[in-house]
Amino acid sequence: MNVPSLPTDNLYKFMAIFGLILFLSGIYLDITSKDSINESFNELDNNIYQYEFQTEKLTNKLDKLKKEVVNHENKDAHNDDNHVKIINELKRISETFGKLNENKIQDELIRSSAMMNIEKRQTHIYYGLALFLTGLLLISIGFNLWYERYQKYYDAEKKWNGEKYIKLLREKKELKDKLAQKENQPPSSETN
Repeated sequence: MNVPSLPTDNLYKFMAIFGLILFLSGIYLDITSKDSINESFNELDNNIYQYEFQTEKLTNKLDKLKKEVVNHENKDAHNDDNHVKIINELKRISETFGKLNENKIQDELIRSSAMMNIEKRQTHIYYGLALFLTGLLLISIGFNLWYERYQKYYDAEKKWNGEKYIKLLREKKELKDKLAQKENQPPSSETN
């Protein structure tokens, strides 16, 4: 399979094709960056939902433990078993608060990471826009200069050669017609 080579016979064509490559690269970078930002937002939303769910679950557990502690205190405050149970319940409450704080810290880390990723992708969007505009400029300048400085003269030469060829074909046809007429004419008699 033969792969056609790039038209590098003319600097202006090369500039226009290079601009086209930049233009398409800019579009690709822009699209992929926007997709990545959307994925980051979706991931952030998912993480927020999970954090809120875990927080609600732990808050419910904490409320339940508080009620149990209050119930133990009301039953018998002087019972050593109750004191042990209350201390154990307080430890569980403390652990629950610790988990809530861990979840909050983890959520903040995830949010900051997602925001950094989004900022990085936004920078890529600006690069994509710069490539897009640079490519568009190179395409415009390259094709315009190519046409104005090269192609229109090439086209004029081709047109002139084409008209010259058509004129030669007409003359050839006229000559054939004249020869055919002479052959079809009866011979004229010569008298002295």
